[in-house]
Amino acid sequence: MLKQELEKQLGYVLSDSFYQLANERYTNGTWKNDNQFCEELTQDRLLMRALYERSCMLKALGEVTLKLQSIIDKLNKQVK
Repeated sequence: MLKQELEKQLGYVLSDSFYQLANERYTNGTWKNDNQFCEELTQDRLLMRALYERSCMLKALGEVTLKLQSIIDKLNKQVK
């Protein structure tokens, strides 16, 4: 299963290490199709909570990065 397809079906951005583990689980399992596998993953509440928290962390990190860039830009304008 492709990483992009798994991310699309789960609704979260996945780390490479998570994807490798999920893909190994997928290839060693007895799922009939991708949808059945993703449905089982979404039933794992601990997993989905971890993906949600990671997604929130990445979003917050992106917002902090934008704010820091804005501050740096303002400081650069003041120096010139």
